[in-house]
This record gives sequence, structure tokens and C-alpha cells, in this order.
Amino acid sequence: MKFFKKDRKSDYKTHKNFNINEFIFDNEVKISVENLLLEYRDEFRPKLLKKETTTDFGMVMICSPLIEEIKYYFNNDLCLSVATSISISRNTDFNLRTHAYYVENAIIRISNCWEYLFIILNQFYQTDLIVGHDIRDKIIYTKCHDIKFIKKGEGYKIKVTSLPDNQIEEIKPDLEKEHKLFNISINKKKNIFTRILKKKYTVNDSLQSLLDIYFSEEVKEVIALRNEMVHRRSLGAKYTMAPLDVIPGQGVSVNQQGWYSFKEIDIKLEKNLVAIRQAIQLMINIIFSNEVPNLSVNENLTFFVFKVKCNNCTKILLINDIILKGLESIKISAICPNCNSKDTDVGEKMEVSDRYYYSNLIEYNNFLFDYWKKED
Repeated sequence: MKFFKKDRKSDYKTHKNFNINEFIFDNEVKISVENLLLEYRDEFRPKLLKKETTTDFGMVMICSPLIEEIKYYFNNDLCLSVATSISISRNTDFNLRTHAYYVENAIIRISNCWEYLFIILNQFYQTDLIVGHDIRDKIIYTKCHDIKFIKKGEGYKIKVTSLPDNQIEEIKPDLEKEHKLFNISINKKKNIFTRILKKKYTVNDSLQSLLDIYFSEEVKEVIALRNEMVHRRSLGAKYTMAPLDVIPGQGVSVNQQGWYSFKEIDIKLEKNLVAIRQAIQLMINIIFSNEVPNLSVNENLTFFVFKVKCNNCTKILLINDIILKGLESIKISAICPNCNSKDTDVGEKMEVSDRYYYSNLIEYNNFLFDYWKKED
């Protein structure tokens, strides 16, 4: 796709049906893309944020399929679109339409990747925001029905009956408030996800670092451009709706060289690729390290577990302080849930999040009840 033109004005003749050769790149661009992919791609190996962590393996299993999906979306769809756009910018005498085609592709995929990243964090932080109108509508529709299980033979038959219209009208507004839609935006006031997140949790350094990347000027500029492309005008357009020069208002603007300058677009795209790559890595580290901030209601509280070593199976356990104090008061050693041994030693204490603390409290409490029930 290397062109040599005497008349640069022909680069801006976009109102025609283009030959396929003007969109399919040549070997020079292909080699450049391959070299850039080596630079851009990442293995995204989890890195624990602290020496001692309380990894929630259940949550890791839930999030892992989504993490794998975003890793390969980044390494293939996103890296390829950015590398192609940059290679064409640096290595070809491009036509406005051709260049806009590849840049739009890269910008849209950058924006998509941020959406996918925050959907994973939405799951991890359990904000209860719903990620699509289809899911939300089905939930609300179901709650507008009366569901009964009627005994039939040795089993049950499900009977579903719609609630009266007046009752649906009464409860539907509350259901819509209860089941909020997931939404992210570079406008902090419109970003439902970050608003709910900060309302529910205190914000720790790791989470704040990730949010700072998203709200950086480089990322905001590209996502704002994506929004303009989707809702208003394409990057390769010469005739667009634009602000009037003299008075406030809008009108048809004619710019034969296009309304958007592609100057330094390669640098902008690379900065955004680096930003989303850092954010994905940080998200993975947060999930594998179980870096969950305390709930806002527990902002000034600290929660501790103790390291307990089982001398029988050598497993190191984490048991919350309340249960250990209770066992100590009745002069019973901590019991290993792995091998049921009472030959255990309590070691140093460790600060954890409230989510891990209460999860540990319930889990170990249930183990003790089952253990003592079997003993009886």
C-alpha cells in the first residue's frame, strides 16, 4: 500500500469507491506490524502486590475466564489494530480514507478494552451492577411475576403468573432503581461504576492507581474521540456537523483535508496501548492478590487473622482472631481443616480486608460445627 503521488491533493479525494489495494497493506507494512507486535504484546503473568496475600481462589476461578479473554483480545485484536495503524502512518503515503479506516479500528478497540477490563472489576468487587439491558430486563420481568412450586407426584411443577398491571406499575420503578446498569465514562460524574465503587468501598492505592490511568488525559482524549466518531462523524469525513465560528450553534462544515489532524496519532495510540496494558496487568495483580478495600462502613476498622501451622500436615492456615480467642477461652487448640489435627501452633497475626475476614469467619465456623457434629 505504498503510494507515490505528485499531487498530494489526491490523498483527500475520499468520495469514491476505493480499490481493495488501497486497504490491503504490502510486505513492508507487514514486517513493521510483526516487529511492533513483538514490542506490544504481553504475557500478563500475575504478580502479587504484597509478600503475604490472602488470595481468594474462588474469585480467581470466577474471573479467570474473563481475564484470559481480555489477554488475548489485547494481544490480538487490539495490538494488531494499533500496530497496523501506526505502521501505515510511518511507512506509507496514505490516503485520508485509508488512514482513517485503520485509526478508527484502533481507537474503537482501545475503548472496548477498557469496557471489558471494568466489567471484570465489576465482577471482582461485586458491585451488583448489571452489564446489559437484556440481563436487567429479564431480572425485572421475572420479579414482576409470581412464581410458585406446586407439588405434583414425586416432584414439583412451576407455576408462573404475571402480577396485576397496577402492582407492576407500583413496583417497577423500585426494581429499576435496585438493578442499576453498569456504565463507565471518562466523565467522572457519569461513570456509574466508579461512583458505586467509591460509595461501597474505601479506595486503596492499587485501585486508585488503576483509576488514575483510566482518567489520564491521554486516555480521555482517545475515548472522547471514539465517542465523537460513533455518535457524530467519522475520522475520514470532510463534510461534518461542526460548531459555528461566529455564533453558538452548529452547521455543515467543509474541510477538504478532513476535520481531524492525524499528526502524532502514532504517539497517541502507543501511549494508550501502554496505558491499557498497565491497567490490565494491575487488574490481574489486584485479583490474584485479593486486594479488596474495606467497605466504607468499615473505613477506620482493622481486621486480623493469625497464621496457624499444622504440625501434622505442615499446612499454614489463616484463622480469624475472634474464633481463636473463643477456642482459647475453652482451652481448645485450633483444628486443621485439612487433616483434622489439633496439633497446631498459632503464629503471627496478619491484617486482611473485611471481605476476607468475614469469609474466613463463616468458612471456619462452618468447619468447626461439622467437625464437632461428627465428634458427637
